Amino acid sequence: MNISIFYATKTGNSRKIAEAIGERLKVRPLDIMESPSPNGTSILVIVGGIYFGKSKKELKSFIKSLDPAKVKCAAVVTTSGEGQKRTGSSEVVKLLKRKSITVLSELNIRGKAFIFPTGHPDEADLKEAAQWSENIIKVC
Repeated sequence: MNISIFYATKTGNSRKIAEAIGERLKVRPLDIMESPSPNGTSILVIVGGIYFGKSKKELKSFIKSLDPAKVKCAAVVTTSGEGQKRTGSSEVVKLLKRKSITVLSELNIRGKAFIFPTGHPDEADLKEAAQWSENIIKVC
């Protein structure tokens, strides 16, 4: 199974989570700012932050550039200061669905954003993301 992990980060939270997932799945996560779109992947894991209710424009551009014929399915992790549990509501999920890419799951994790909440993502958050990733690869 070919798994790709891409992340977009402003504060470093998404990178930490992508690295925890990558370590568990034995896949090197790639920063969308430094890497091209995947050439072909069974599962595309996308990790990105929500800043004032919006995803980074670079992440949205990355998703818009994806070729649906080269991505079997996707899974999304979002981080935000509020860590709100959303399902299918993030911009990232909506963009993937518009491209007819199956979204297996979305995980929302609290992240430190500017002044709140400090200490996140913590070890429990990273462990949750790693476990979540193991579960989603069984589905696709």
